[in-house]
Amino acid sequence: MSARRVLLVGFAVGVIACSGKTDRSCNEAFDDCGQASGGSSGTGATGGASSGGSGGVPTSPKPPDGPFPAPNVAAASCSAPGTVTDVFDLEGVRAWLVRTWFFCSGGSIFESPHDGIEFTEDGHWYFLDLKLGTLVRREGFSGGGNWDLVDTSSMNGPGPNSVQLNINSSQGGGIPAFVRFAVEPLKLNLSAYPGVPTEYVAASAAGPPAACAVCEHPLFTCGKPGSESVDFQLESQQSGGCTGRIVMAGGVPSTEVKIQCSPAAVCANELCSPTELTETSFTWNGATCSASH
Repeated sequence: MSARRVLLVGFAVGVIACSGKTDRSCNEAFDDCGQASGGSSGTGATGGASSGGSGGVPTSPKPPDGPFPAPNVAAASCSAPGTVTDVFDLEGVRAWLVRTWFFCSGGSIFESPHDGIEFTEDGHWYFLDLKLGTLVRREGFSGGGNWDLVDTSSMNGPGPNSVQLNINSSQGGGIPAFVRFAVEPLKLNLSAYPGVPTEYVAASAAGPPAACAVCEHPLFTCGKPGSESVDFQLESQQSGGCTGRIVMAGGVPSTEVKIQCSPAAVCANELCSPTELTETSFTWNGATCSASH
């Protein structure tokens, strides 16, 4: 896609308002996509730390700490519409945006299909591909680029278009966008120009994709001498750990088990016991659970 890096303020209302709200993202969780009005821009800074504009935008709520679906089961969370939350200031947008997101529906920015996208604290972004149940950063010039934020509240007022996200590709060119967020589950609606809005569901807490390395693996085989091995499937990530369940025969759900990263422990039925954690395994109730490949 050969697009110049532009500051999008005062563009056609029909575009940012989801073109008549025909996309699923607008009809469900993000019914009010907002409208932009004319004016001139503020000044954006690399890495998400930006300035410019004023407008008296209220402080945004803090993003939730979890739970977040693991990549291998995140698609099931896409169907939940969520509850739209007002996040309209620079620091708020940054805090909610910086994390890993699983692609649900809509258009593909830079016309590049992807399974997810990651926005990092240092101002980089990456397309993600789902490989063996894990979201992996795409390499090369087409794999990502840089992002920054611009305060446009002095032109558009305190509302859905008070912060503009500029997404720049390492291949050259860039696109402007506005974002909205929802909770239960945590979701992102990215309205880029030109294109159809894209909807994502959070697949990690803010920062690294997982609280500890073992939480990056979707499936484990647990076994101990003299006993039949069982499978343990990761279901979600939270700040400081992740949760999963034993895969039971006949689809019967097992007790939820949480892996706590620091101090290292495994918790079930409100009882926690110390565990030995490595990048690919953990111990639990006398058994060793190793990541399946």
